Amino acid sequence: MRCQRGGVDLVLTITPWRCPARCRYSQHTVHCKDCKAAMQGIDEALPVLRSLMAAALLVGVLAAAGLLQASGGARWFVSLGCGLLAAAAARAAAWLAAFRQKLVYEPYVHAFRN
Repeated sequence: MRCQRGGVDLVLTITPWRCPARCRYSQHTVHCKDCKAAMQGIDEALPVLRSLMAAALLVGVLAAAGLLQASGGARWFVSLGCGLLAAAAARAAAWLAAFRQKLVYEPYVHAFRN
């Protein structure tokens, strides 16, 4: 970007956005073997939890609709159990996703390092 000021042609440089929230990943997570392993584990666990949630919801809906071979009382028990399992998997996936965001975006204070 160029600017004319007082007859002098100035080149304005745009400095990169410096936000301490972006420093956690580049300053710590990339270099820490424990944080890197935690992030890799989270990346592997999230799709599994989301698949479990989807499968539990599908089985629960099929049980509630009576499309599974089960008696009336067992059908509702299976439907309720699958709904609870889906809710637990969804909550665990949301917690892991929030924790992953901390590993990437939350500022890392080097003074608190062990």
